[in-house]
Order: sequence, then structure tokens, then C-alpha cells
Amino acid sequence: MSSAQKATDYSGVRMIVSGFGRTDDLWNGGATSEILLWVHQRGISNAECKSWYPTSTVIQDETICVASYDNPSQSACQGDSGGPLTIEDADGKRTQVGIVSFVSVAGCNSPFPAGYVRPGYYHDWFTEVTGIDFDWDSDALVPPVSGEDQPTPSPEDSSSAESSESASSEEGQKVRVVN
Repeated sequence: MSSAQKATDYSGVRMIVSGFGRTDDLWNGGATSEILLWVHQRGISNAECKSWYPTSTVIQDETICVASYDNPSQSACQGDSGGPLTIEDADGKRTQVGIVSFVSVAGCNSPFPAGYVRPGYYHDWFTEVTGIDFDWDSDALVPPVSGEDQPTPSPEDSSSAESSESASSEEGQKVRVVN
């Protein structure tokens, strides 16, 4: 999402977290998954999240908190850290709005909310480090018409045309990811 939307309120919004983390807490014998798993979660306000963790200082504006959607024992778990928290946009596509950060010490199968970092707060740093502009708007999501803004390879040097085309397609690329 656009960095301008970094403070969006996701309270009540159905989200999806996915990853290859444990399927149960380590002390219950939970093993890491061989396949990508996902679960629906429900966004909650940071105020509600803080009521679960009254002494915590990690719940800040840069945090999205989620609780179970329809099964209180489903959440991110150990090994999911760094994975995506996504929402479904009006166009049916997924947009990443969070990065798995923490679950309760009570375990990932507890009713306690989990916390996610809002990448939009770090937009400038991402752009500086990667050289990619992660901001997007609806115009950036429309693919170019075939042949538009695409270099034409010269017949005498197809290998340099391919590398030129690859560089051109990466230059100025917009990626639909963060909030």
C-alpha cells in the first residue's frame, strides 16, 4: 500500500497471515510445516491489543494487532516471523500490510493477539536500501498495453537486447506491497 496509507485502521478487517512456521507450540511438539499454511485473522485496534499486554511497550503506531478470526487457536507461530500479513483489495488481489513480529509468550495457540510491523512507516528506508519505489497507486497496477514502453530487440544482438529489456523493466518498477 501507499506509504500515505500507513496508519490505516484495520479493526474488524479480515486478514490472512501465511508462513512455514510451527503448527503448534514447541512445548506441544509442534513441527515446522513442509507446506505454506495460512489462516484468517481479524484486525483489532492497538488500544484493544494493549489491554491484552498492559505492560508492553512494543505496541506502537507502527504495529498492527490481529486476533483470531473464527478459531481462537489459530495464529502466526514460531518460524513465521518476517512473513506477510495481507488484505484482499476491492479488485480481489492481495496487498501486504504487515510483517509478522510477535505472538504471546502464552503460545501461538492462545487467544492473545499477535503483532505485525506496518512497513509503510519504513518506506523511505526500503526505497533507500533497495532502490525500489514501493509506493503505488491504481494507475501503477494497470499493465502496459502489449508493445507499449517495451524496447525492441535488435536482430544483430539479441543477448544485449534481452539484458537491456530486463534492466528497463526493473528500472522505476513499482511493487504492490507495503503499508
